[in-house]
Amino acid sequence: MNAELEAKPPDIALEAIALSLRTIAKREAAGYITEAMVQHRLRLVELSKRLGGADSPRRDEVAAGRAWPASADGTLRVRQDLIVHGRTIERIDGRDKVLRACFRWWLEIENLTDAPLTLEQPKIEARVAFPVSRWYEEGSDGQHWDGKLGAREKKSVLVIGYLGEPVEPGTQLRATTRLLALPLEASARARARWSDRR
Repeated sequence: MNAELEAKPPDIALEAIALSLRTIAKREAAGYITEAMVQHRLRLVELSKRLGGADSPRRDEVAAGRAWPASADGTLRVRQDLIVHGRTIERIDGRDKVLRACFRWWLEIENLTDAPLTLEQPKIEARVAFPVSRWYEEGSDGQHWDGKLGAREKKSVLVIGYLGEPVEPGTQLRATTRLLALPLEASARARARWSDRR
């Protein structure tokens, strides 16, 4: 797609890039984001810069209004939301495209101490494999987060990946992970489409 865009006049290419980035942002805000989508976004942002566009010509959509309970242990306070999407087939341009089962675990992480902390990318345990492909700060283009939190700092982070099995929509899953010594547990029923709600 980038090669096709580069062949267009810059103003037309930049308009198409902005549309694609808004589409990704809308789905991400709804809880559907995959490794392929993040990689595509990063390539589009880089192309936009080469064509003279804004540094980050994308996002005005970040999910808001969250009020989930927090888990805390004296070092960290974390609010969370796990969303899983089952394997589905979507009709695109007259052809069937398989959409792999995937997950997005939103974490609002607060350092409760007066010292900086560095967190490792979480490993998730469940009856189905939850391999993490990346975690990144919400509202960013998707570059890997270094896990650093300043004293008393709070950050919202997205943890994403593809499930290790072609889980069907409607499947109930429970997953656990740990940030430093704080255990976290979440459950979700796999959605069928990105626009589905609970």
